[in-house]
Amino acid sequence: MTNINTYSPADLMSAVAEQQLAETRLTETPLLGLMAGRAQLTRQRPIEWAARLTDAASGGRALAGSLADDTAGSLGEAALTVPDFYFKYQMNVRRRDLIEAAATGKIQAVRSAVGTEIADALRSLTQTINGVLYTGTGVANTTHFGVLGLNTIAAQTGTYAGISRTTYPRWKCILQQGGTPGTPEALTVDRVTALLRARRIAGATSLRNNGTNLIILTSDEIENDVLRKLYQAETQSQADYSRMVANIEPYAGYAVKGIPVVSDVVAATANKMRFIDPSKMDMYVFDEEGAPGTIDTKISFFGYQGLKFRMADVSDNHPDIFKAEMSISLQLKCHDPIQGLTILDDVAHAAA
Repeated sequence: MTNINTYSPADLMSAVAEQQLAETRLTETPLLGLMAGRAQLTRQRPIEWAARLTDAASGGRALAGSLADDTAGSLGEAALTVPDFYFKYQMNVRRRDLIEAAATGKIQAVRSAVGTEIADALRSLTQTINGVLYTGTGVANTTHFGVLGLNTIAAQTGTYAGISRTTYPRWKCILQQGGTPGTPEALTVDRVTALLRARRIAGATSLRNNGTNLIILTSDEIENDVLRKLYQAETQSQADYSRMVANIEPYAGYAVKGIPVVSDVVAATANKMRFIDPSKMDMYVFDEEGAPGTIDTKISFFGYQGLKFRMADVSDNHPDIFKAEMSISLQLKCHDPIQGLTILDDVAHAAA
């Protein structure tokens, strides 16, 4: 058994935080929880990949006709960056509490002493990240943290990852708005069917979604007051999704047309249903643990799934107060927007 008396204050705090993350499983922050299963650690800030810009086109010829190359699909260079900006939460802990708890040799005693501060830090930090994963515009400030969120990925104009959506329409997400864009209207089965058909035409999904990674991410109102009522008489409501990937299970309550439904309470989910394929998305987390030249006894690390947080001792000269900063730097990536994210917009919070 590890002797916690040899732990630094940052190590003690990290051990408690890791326990708490494992127990909560980020169920209060479903988008972050879903993407944590797709998170990758990186020590390089640039994120680069070959993006599919146009599809190939086949031709034909007569039996003895001339040979000619057909139109090949084209690729482009897409690029994002892990921002030089941190999500962070700084807290104060009394050194005496840590000393007394560590003297027992049990992490649980440390948790009893500082658990409230760490729980508050984790709740605040993860809820902030969860919200920014929807609304981030890429600006490096305390509103967007340098992150490009789902709303930015779903935009129909401008560029994403350095590629123009106007020049390459395939680089746009599928967006289905209401009859009057911006005005919520009652959801119908036909609207959902039309959207799934558009995904099939784009090659983004199969006939049945059972067993795939596709999920519906929406508001609590749409999940409970709209979808459940709309599909309660449909044979595919409550469909079996036992083959659903494990990292979705803590968040999904039921399935519509075989697609697990996950709800969130952040404002960004209002009047929207986002159809997300997490296999077409990733989250990159900057990783400095163990990096050459950066070993520091005042810094410790803890994680959950692919996430890695830093716990740093940022104490000043006060003899009785330990100051700790919990932080993380990350970027969201959708490597094929037309397949990775589809938006059904203008959904009223009432069933048809």
